[in-house]
Amino acid sequence: MQEVRSSILLSSTKILNRSGRMKHYRTVLTIGILEICIGSGTLLSNAILLALSQNNKSFGVLCFVFIAGTISSLLGIGLLKFRKEAYSLLLYFSSMIILSKALIFLGVIHLNGALGTLVPGPVKDIVSIIYHGLVIVYLNKPDVKQIFHQ
Repeated sequence: MQEVRSSILLSSTKILNRSGRMKHYRTVLTIGILEICIGSGTLLSNAILLALSQNNKSFGVLCFVFIAGTISSLLGIGLLKFRKEAYSLLLYFSSMIILSKALIFLGVIHLNGALGTLVPGPVKDIVSIIYHGLVIVYLNKPDVKQIFHQ
């Protein structure tokens, strides 16, 4: 009798895990797609500017931008596959982005404009803080954590 109850509970847990996964599937999918779009958009736009000789970034800044774009794209792909590593790294990088943006607003960090974009800096920074803050809050929900820690 004890074995039957244990297997029923185990089966119930699996069903709950699947329904939790389905409940959050669309949001995780959206975050993954956004990360892929951010990363691939960064890579593509900088590659086009480089090909057209319109790039004004130094070699070091350009390498940083390409690495950041690649990481963002890979994190998005990993998130779509519900990879624990992508989940953990996205939480880490989102935290670092919020910290760096806060330090920029406080005047502790000063950028020389080499990372400039078409969007004005303060607008981009505020949107980035809001987006990454929402990502951190969402990914720390117990049901979402459970998806990535199975």
